[in-house]
Amino acid sequence: MADLDDRGQILVVGGFLLAVVFVALALILNSAIYAENLASRTEATDGDRALQYRSEVRAGTGAAIEHANQYDNTSHATITRNVSNGVADFSDLSARHAAVTGRTTNVSLLGTTNGTRIEQRANRTFTNNSSEGNWTVVEDVSNTRKLRMNVSAIHDDGYQFVANDSIPREWYLNVTGTNASADVEIRDGAGNTYECPSGAASVSVPFWINVSEGTVAGEECAGLVFAENVGDPYEVTIDNGSDLQGNYTMIVDNESLSQSPTDDYNSTGGSPFVEPAMYNVSVELTYESPELFYRDQIRVAPGESDD
Repeated sequence: MADLDDRGQILVVGGFLLAVVFVALALILNSAIYAENLASRTEATDGDRALQYRSEVRAGTGAAIEHANQYDNTSHATITRNVSNGVADFSDLSARHAAVTGRTTNVSLLGTTNGTRIEQRANRTFTNNSSEGNWTVVEDVSNTRKLRMNVSAIHDDGYQFVANDSIPREWYLNVTGTNASADVEIRDGAGNTYECPSGAASVSVPFWINVSEGTVAGEECAGLVFAENVGDPYEVTIDNGSDLQGNYTMIVDNESLSQSPTDDYNSTGGSPFVEPAMYNVSVELTYESPELFYRDQIRVAPGESDD
C-alpha cells in the first residue's frame, strides 16, 4: 500500500511539473513569435520585449499557483514547494530561449502569502455545515480573489453576502426576486448602491455572479467590486443563506482557517469546505540585452481582479 501511495505522489508531482513545463513552452513559443514580429518592425525596441517578458512571467507564475492550489494542495508547504519549482523551471526554460538571441533573463521567487480556499461544490443552500443560514464565513481578511457564485434557485429575498470592518462599514450583495426574474443589489461601504446587471433586465436562474470579474450573468456591473470602501481587516458573513441555493468559491489571504477549520465547515468531503491555498507570490525578473538592462518586482494573485 505504501508503494501505491508513493507512486501516486510521484504521479501528482510529475503531472504538476509537466503542466508547468507545458505552460512555459507555450509562453516561450508565443514569445518567439512575438519577437520575430517585433524584429520585422522598425519601431521595435528591447523595451517592448522586456515588457512582453514581464507579461509572460506573470502568466507563467499565475499558472503555477493555480495548478498547485487545485491539484497538489495537501499543505501550504507542499504548495509553496511546487510553486517554487514551477517558477524555477519557467526561469530556466525562458533563459535558454533568450540565450539564442543574445539576451539574458531570470525569474526568482521573493515571497509568498498563504491563504485558504473556501468552496461549496454541491448544489445546496448557502448555509453552513449545520444548516444555519446566518454564519461567519471567515474573519481577519485583507484580500479576496476568484470570488464566484452560481445561483441555481431563489427561495426568498433575504440572502446577503456581507463584508464588514470594525468601524463598522459594510459591503453587501443581495439577491432578490424569483427564479424567473432575479436582481442583484450591491451596496458598498460608503453607502453607494448599484443594481446588477447594469442597465439590463432582470435575469433568470441559473446564473453566475463573478465578483472578481465584475459581472452578473455575463453582463458588466460597475459597482460589483468586493469590499469596496471597507477597511482592512474585514470579516465575511452570510445572512439568510437558506434563501439562496447554488455553489461558490473564493480564496482569501487568511491561512489559519484552513489549518484550524471552524464547525461551520464539513471535514469529511462535503460542502462547504476549506483547504490550503497560496494567495499570492512576489517575484523578481530581469531582462538583459546589449542595449538594455531591465529589472522589476511584481506581485501575482490570479483572479484577484479580472480587469
